[in-house]
Amino acid sequence: MRTLKSIFTLAVLACVCQASFAQTDKGIEYYNNKDYVNAVKCFRQAAEQGDTVAQHKLANCYYYGQGVAKDFQESVKWNRKAAEQGYAVAQYKLGYAYYNGEGVTKSATEAVKWYRKAAEQGVASAQYNLGGCCEYGLGVTKDATEAVKWYRKAAEQGNAGAQYNLGLCCEYGRGVA
Repeated sequence: MRTLKSIFTLAVLACVCQASFAQTDKGIEYYNNKDYVNAVKCFRQAAEQGDTVAQHKLANCYYYGQGVAKDFQESVKWNRKAAEQGYAVAQYKLGYAYYNGEGVTKSATEAVKWYRKAAEQGVASAQYNLGGCCEYGLGVTKDATEAVKWYRKAAEQGNAGAQYNLGLCCEYGRGVA
């Protein structure tokens, strides 16, 4: 009986997850067709079920005011939910919010924390921004070698800003021989 109950619970969870993914996909379809109001409805439904992609997409809608009133605090709320579940792009966006004080109290230390999480997962923009924080000592101890490390990772992914900053570090011997 206990095994049957466990199987039933797993089946219900699988249906919920599948429905969540379907809502997210439908939301993306609406979003791509610039039907932001319906996109938000779909994203919200999936986001409330814990779908990290939907949480991040809903956060973007609030950030840009697409289908909802622009609201940085609501954007941060949804990005935080996705970020805390390990969604790298949401971690980057949360770091960006802290760095710029958009929807949260400005904090370079918190920005670095979230940039680092995203950077370690390979998000080039987070690597670039983390490199800048390391180079100038924003929210972290100033460390040119560490800055070069992150600039290089982002540069290798084609991030033009990181390529430029890495070039400057090489030209002026900051963090490199």
